[in-house]
Amino acid sequence: MICGRNPDPGAAPAAGGCASVHRARLKLSAAFGVDLRENKASTDRVRDCPGDRARLTIPARLQLRRQRAARTENDAGLDKTSKIWTSVVGMGTRLTTTSHAILGLLSIAPRSGYDLHQAVEGSTGHFWPISKSQVYAELAHLEPRGLIEGTEVPQERFPDKRVFRLTPAGEEQLDGWLEGSELEAYQFRLPFLLKVLFGHRRSLDRTARLLADIRAEAQARQDEYRSFLAALPVAPYAAYARLTVLYGLRVAEATAAWAEEAGDLLPAERVSINPRRESRTAPAMFALAPKLPRDAGEAQ
Repeated sequence: MICGRNPDPGAAPAAGGCASVHRARLKLSAAFGVDLRENKASTDRVRDCPGDRARLTIPARLQLRRQRAARTENDAGLDKTSKIWTSVVGMGTRLTTTSHAILGLLSIAPRSGYDLHQAVEGSTGHFWPISKSQVYAELAHLEPRGLIEGTEVPQERFPDKRVFRLTPAGEEQLDGWLEGSELEAYQFRLPFLLKVLFGHRRSLDRTARLLADIRAEAQARQDEYRSFLAALPVAPYAAYARLTVLYGLRVAEATAAWAEEAGDLLPAERVSINPRRESRTAPAMFALAPKLPRDAGEAQ
């Protein structure tokens, strides 16, 4: 490979040479979906190495173009959403749990809308999903209220981005919500439990396979959570992250155990229910079931 620091095309890159460094960055970029060349130092190195820059042409340059287009589209979406929130929703709308989740992520570090969505996917999305459109809607909702402030940040290789940070009022709002004594209702959305509940419409074999798949998936999640816990530093700043990951691990363990037990409890023969026949058993069964808290069905 031809390189400014290793001009011999046939020679292997020296240990620690720029070619091997750039190749490592490319692998990490592909693995984590992050363009590691945004850093000015790494950008300068790429400029110094025409051979490595050529290697970046096909996969990486396409990725750069997609990132530029996505960020430009996101900025346009934020401007449009801001106008909608300001004109239609108004300033009196209450803050939801999702609003406080965005404030919480910004309490860790300032972020752009794009970076916030990436942070959601690697943290709160595992127990409180927030879509990309929701992220931008919340930013447009929180900024006019003075809870966050955005700053335009110029970028050399990308369109300028808007980075948001908490204001003192935002910190006060977040701290007040965190200090609240109200325990909000659990909210689980588990499609596989719907299929189990309506198992009378399925064959026993298909339900048994479903339970086996649920168990296998839960066991795989256990391995992921254990690996993540092992990678997290045992340090005060990571203590609360460890607690949330531990919760995920325990849920995965419980889900795997439930799936195994449920498989053993399947009826010996298929159960059939006539949907056109009135039943006294079903209403009685529903009446005996634990009742949901009042706010469990409300939008959060």
